[in-house]
Amino acid sequence: MCISLTSETLGLTDTLRKFDKYELLILDNIGYVKKTDSESQVLFELIAHRYERGSLLITSNQAFSEWDSIFGDEMMKVAAIDRLIAHRLMPKHIEDVKQPM
Repeated sequence: MCISLTSETLGLTDTLRKFDKYELLILDNIGYVKKTDSESQVLFELIAHRYERGSLLITSNQAFSEWDSIFGDEMMKVAAIDRLIAHRLMPKHIEDVKQPM
C-alpha cells in the first residue's frame, strides 16, 4: 500500500488505522531512497501513530545522526527518534542479534 498517496486521497488517519490490526510493522532499509517533504511527514505520522499501538521494527544503514536525509526537519527527526527509542530493544550492530548455529 502506498501511504503517501493515501494521505492525499483517502485520509492518512484512516490508512494508519488499517495497520493497527498488525502486531508488528517492519520498515526495511529506510533512508535508502531520498524522501520528499510529504513522504517524510507521512513516515513521521506512521511512527507517531504506532508509538503506543504496536511494535515497529525499522532497519537502516544510517545512524540516527545521519537521519537528516530521511527527515528534512530537525525537530521531526528528533521527535521520531524519541518515539522509536522510548520502548526499545535496539541492537547497534547485526552481530548483536545473530544467534549461534
